[in-house]
Amino acid sequence: MKESKAKGIGFVVASAAFFGIMPSFVVAANLGGANSISVIFYRFLFSLPFVYGYLKFRRIDLRISKHEFRQILLITIFGFGGTTVLLFTSYTFIPSGMATTIHYVYPVLIILANVIFLKARMNKTKLACAVLCLAAMALFNQGSASFNIVGIMLALSSGVTYCFYSIYYEKSSLSEMNGLKFLLYANAITALLAFAMAMGTHSLSTSLTPAAWGCILFLAIGATFAGSFFYQRGVLEIGAQNAAILSTLEPIVSIIVGAVVYHERIGATGIIGSALIMTAAVVVAKIKTEDET
Repeated sequence: MKESKAKGIGFVVASAAFFGIMPSFVVAANLGGANSISVIFYRFLFSLPFVYGYLKFRRIDLRISKHEFRQILLITIFGFGGTTVLLFTSYTFIPSGMATTIHYVYPVLIILANVIFLKARMNKTKLACAVLCLAAMALFNQGSASFNIVGIMLALSSGVTYCFYSIYYEKSSLSEMNGLKFLLYANAITALLAFAMAMGTHSLSTSLTPAAWGCILFLAIGATFAGSFFYQRGVLEIGAQNAAILSTLEPIVSIIVGAVVYHERIGATGIIGSALIMTAAVVVAKIKTEDET
């Protein structure tokens, strides 16, 4: 199944590349009058017509059973959508770099959850790779002295929910559903969650610049098709553990974008951290799965 594994690696790398450039568009949208919760709401809301149109064009049946709806509701609130809301909200209390560092505990959590709850065999090589990625995140965040227990708990919770999302999607019957069909319902539920939060906190921004609206539209389309959908495909091809470790390539893309677009200095810690992640990614790519000979 080498071809399937290569395809899965490609999907996750493509997903990480997109999510790596996504923060730049979020920053641009915020500079144009948006805020984190508004970006979440508009991003998921604006994605719906495009996903719906694509599914109708492909003549994919959009009906789901009550059991499937309950599964989607569960994975969205406590996984897919919950992760976005928790992580973006943590940015209000702590720097985004620190929040991202804490969030990326999820590769280790996925490995441990598979061992503890699913009785899987501990793969020490994968665990070592996940620890390398955590060390890299710590290097990227070196020098941050901000400490806020609320922000830290929100970012940590986002790692827990992303762990749940990755494992549940791989192991449940949702893995047999068309990926974009799943995203249609998950995005709709997440948009409703974000709207409720925005109304409850009186934080829905409506006076945005054209550039900000353009950035949000790009996020709506790209995050659905290039980000979430590719990550899902990668999870199904190579498993949640491998996908989680490879997705830590995302910060490297962010660093490169920062250096090229904003002329940010990478520094020694950035280089070392990137090298650690690349090492982990190469090792994961070479690990043979159970169905490989």
